[in-house]
Amino acid sequence: MVTKEIIRKLNGLPVEYSKAVESYIDFLLSQFSSKQNEETKTKGQRKPGLLKGKLWIAPDFDAPLNDMKEYME
Repeated sequence: MVTKEIIRKLNGLPVEYSKAVESYIDFLLSQFSSKQNEETKTKGQRKPGLLKGKLWIAPDFDAPLNDMKEYME
């Protein structure tokens, strides 16, 4: 398992290097967190029914097309 291998290697490091690894992990977590926040802000929240009444589908939408008759036989 990757986590066990990382912990084993971390335990073998001197204390000052362990602190540097901890700082780097904190940096990565903050980058990941800020990236997720940016994606959430750019996507925005969806609002149900926002386009209600703005779209129209013809009643014969599912009807076979005349141009395709020769292929349907």
